[in-house]
Amino acid sequence: MSGLLGESTSAASGVTEHGTALDLKYTTAPAITGARTAMVNANTELTTAQDLLRQRYALLAVLCKEMRRLAMLSRETLKPTFGHSYSTAWNSVGFLSSMRIPYKVVKLETMAETMGIFFTDNPTLELPPRVTALRAAELYDGISNARTAVESQKTVVKDLLTVRNGKVTELYNLLMVLVGELDITLDPMDARWLSFGLPIPGIVRTPEVPAGLIAVLIGANAVSVKWNRATRAKYYRVWKRVVGVDEGFIPVGSPADLDFIMEGLPGNSDVEIAVSAVNASGESALSVVTLVTTL
Repeated sequence: MSGLLGESTSAASGVTEHGTALDLKYTTAPAITGARTAMVNANTELTTAQDLLRQRYALLAVLCKEMRRLAMLSRETLKPTFGHSYSTAWNSVGFLSSMRIPYKVVKLETMAETMGIFFTDNPTLELPPRVTALRAAELYDGISNARTAVESQKTVVKDLLTVRNGKVTELYNLLMVLVGELDITLDPMDARWLSFGLPIPGIVRTPEVPAGLIAVLIGANAVSVKWNRATRAKYYRVWKRVVGVDEGFIPVGSPADLDFIMEGLPGNSDVEIAVSAVNASGESALSVVTLVTTL
């Protein structure tokens, strides 16, 4: 989403500026802008629906919490009548198979319904105003309605997500058509690629900075170094700096793989290690520096 928003704006601007001169036939600025607007509107509808779903989940959670509180109060109120341990007599109250109070929404809903019927039939066992048939019936209706509202809104969100993703795909495909046209009409070194928010294909960019650098001491004077693959890297350069000895980083190897063993380090020293990525266009900045201490 975020990438397409910026790319489509640049693409529409480029088509407006150069479309006629390049005789672009399949992609127009209004088409790109329209597809972008449709995607944004679909995403706004989806976000609104997701917010409403969160609100409905929150209401359902509150009602379930209230039902658990009613169940606990009812259980304590009825222990003198039905006993402190579970028996089948508790089934009529809504406690099925045990004295435990459920957490699942459907089970709490069923318990509320059963409890409402029980206290309606046994009003002398109520403890007004908190333990009553009316309160159980209110919670049953509330949980039932809230659960139905959540399920309904989940369907709405699912449908809107499908629509939004479809709009994303439409805009993406439209931009890919534009790239295809430009690939035919523009030279790989033409600076006008930049007007469309695209890199100049003929210029190889320098690699990304390697990430995930890990250095582990594997002997008194040796270190195993590993890192993650960097985009556009052809090979890597490993650097070291012995703290207090070297003024700056010194290259110690140029592996094509993602690991390197550094040997012959001075003993009892702090050694800073970093890695850079290299291709024909140049070299990346150094990675985050890691520190090891030799023995």
